[in-house]
Amino acid sequence: MSGNEIDFIGIGGYRCATTWISRCLQEHPDILFSAQKSQKELHFFNDQIISGLYYKKNPRYAKGLKWYLKQFPKAKPGKLRGEYSVSYLPDKKAPQRIKEAFSNVKLIVSLRNPVDVLYSGFKYSRGGILSEVDEFPSIFEKVLESNDYLDLGFYSNHLKRYFDLFPREDVFIIIYEEDILEKPAETIQNLYRFLGVVDDVIPPTLEQRINKSFQVKMPYLKKLGEIVYTYLGDWRIPVLNKTIFQTRFFRDLYSLINKKDSAIEAMRPEVRSKLEKFYHKDISRLENLIGRDLSCWRSD
Repeated sequence: MSGNEIDFIGIGGYRCATTWISRCLQEHPDILFSAQKSQKELHFFNDQIISGLYYKKNPRYAKGLKWYLKQFPKAKPGKLRGEYSVSYLPDKKAPQRIKEAFSNVKLIVSLRNPVDVLYSGFKYSRGGILSEVDEFPSIFEKVLESNDYLDLGFYSNHLKRYFDLFPREDVFIIIYEEDILEKPAETIQNLYRFLGVVDDVIPPTLEQRINKSFQVKMPYLKKLGEIVYTYLGDWRIPVLNKTIFQTRFFRDLYSLINKKDSAIEAMRPEVRSKLEKFYHKDISRLENLIGRDLSCWRSD
C-alpha cells in the first residue's frame, strides 16, 4: 500500500449517527482510522464548516495534502485507512478536491429525515441548556427564518455532485431510520463487505447510542469549557489540547458531570408539516438518485 493512499472517506450527513458508524469502523482490526481519536472529523476538503447552526470559513485545506496524510496512522499491508467528516456532504468544493486527491476512494454517507436532522442539530448545537428548554420550539422556528441551515437537508443536490465524479458502486448509502435503527448489525456487516474487510467482526459500539440529545446541568461549566477550548486554539497549544481536552476520556468525564438525558419539547406539528412540504421535491429526487423508497420520511 502507498503511504499516500486513503481507502475510504465518510462524507456525511450531519446528525445521522456518523459518530456511531465511525466508531464501528475504528473498532475493526483491519481499519486504520484518522488520528483524532475522540473527534472523528478532520474537516480538510470542505471550504466551509458547520459551526452550530451556521457555516464558517474552514482554513484546513490550505495546510496541504501532506498535513492531511499525517493525521493517519502509517499505511500497513492489508489495512485500510480512512476518515469521516460530515461537512463534506453539503460543501460545494469538497467533491472535486477529494476526486483530485484520491480518485479511487470509496465514499460512505448516512442520511436521515432532513426534518429530524434540523431539530436534532439545533438541540445539539444549543447544548440543551436547561433555562432554554421551554423555549426551544420557538427559538428553532426563528432560526429557520434567518439562515442557511435549511441547506443541510437538500441531499439530492449534495449527492449529485459526488455522483457526477465517482462511480455509483463506490458510494455506500445508509438510511438512518431503516438501516441503523432497524438492522444495525446487518448494516455494519454490509459496510465492512463494501470496504473489502472481513465482515464477521462485531464492534463493541454496535449496540450503543452515541451523541444523543442532552441537557446541560451547569451552563457556566459548559461556557468555561468553550473558553478554555477557544483559548487553546487561539494560542496554538496542540499538545495540551490533543492529550487532554480532545481525548475521549475527558469528553466522557464531562458528559458524566454536566449532561443529562434530554426532555426538550418536540417540534410543533405545524412546523414539521411545513418542513416536510419544503423538502418534498428534494426527497423525491433523492429516491430516484439512489434507487430507494424513502416513504419512512413522509408522515402522509
